[in-house]
Amino acid sequence: MAGIVDMFCKQSAQWRRKIPGSEDKFGEPQYGEPVAIKCRAVKSKKLHRTAIGDVIPTSWNLLCIDPVEVGDIVTVDGEELTIVDIGLTELVWISGKVLGRFCHA
Repeated sequence: MAGIVDMFCKQSAQWRRKIPGSEDKFGEPQYGEPVAIKCRAVKSKKLHRTAIGDVIPTSWNLLCIDPVEVGDIVTVDGEELTIVDIGLTELVWISGKVLGRFCHA
């Protein structure tokens, strides 16, 4: 199964993890160094319902192999995307290992 996910996630992207508790004096979050990742990103403007029922506008749907979190930045095709929600669905191998997660930006 891991090979199938790797074959599907062929797009190159840059991932910058939001550093928890690192806001500057203006309340802006700080981010780590960019890391090259593989993902599948699809441009799709729509309203997305979060796990707690909020409806938010999103422009991209991503399947990421790496553990991307809300607030992180993923740069795809030169466009900087802030992750606003992580889907409830994860691709999980029979052993319980998470192979990928769906994200919305």
